[in-house]
Amino acid sequence: MTRQIHKSKALTVTMEDNILIHDWQYMSDFTVRDYQTVLPIALSCIKKEKPKSVLWKQTNFSYQIPPAIYEWFEEIKIKVHEIGVKNIAFYVSPKLLDQLCIMLSIEQETDPTNYFTDLRLATDFVKKQRD
Repeated sequence: MTRQIHKSKALTVTMEDNILIHDWQYMSDFTVRDYQTVLPIALSCIKKEKPKSVLWKQTNFSYQIPPAIYEWFEEIKIKVHEIGVKNIAFYVSPKLLDQLCIMLSIEQETDPTNYFTDLRLATDFVKKQRD
């Protein structure tokens, strides 16, 4: 059963099978301020629901995060892990250049996050890795 947690122009959050799904909709006029407003909403949904896994659907991602806020983004990611999220999967857009900024902002050596271009594989990953 899918339950909607949050809906706005930029983000829809649903819960399904103890997986919190963030479906991002970036608009052409999206700004750093918008991103820094919406991302804490995503974090608050994680704090409230305390899922084991999070799936970030970013097929409509068309905003390049500026390097100036990579550290801020990393702090948000650390908070997600402190909440107890065991697995994070990003279902990414074929627009690789838009996605590269996210991948560069995450330290791969210490991060159990995985990236997928196939939604089924991303969903299977978070379902299998929940325990």
